[in-house]
Amino acid sequence: MPRAGIQQAFIFEMLARDSGAGATIREIMEVTGGKPNTVHAALSTLRFNGRRITVEQAGEEWRYRITPD
Repeated sequence: MPRAGIQQAFIFEMLARDSGAGATIREIMEVTGGKPNTVHAALSTLRFNGRRITVEQAGEEWRYRITPD
């Protein structure tokens, strides 16, 4: 898990919710205040660090979530 208080920690928490719902890019942008390219870069970093992120289409948006290994 990323250090508490940094943007990646917020994103990690959103993607690993107990409900399994994950989050869309728009939801992550609203919470972190980041731009789309910043959110995508954070997702890439999580993937690089070994997290398995699945992507599913939810209506017109894509929903990202962390899946257990």
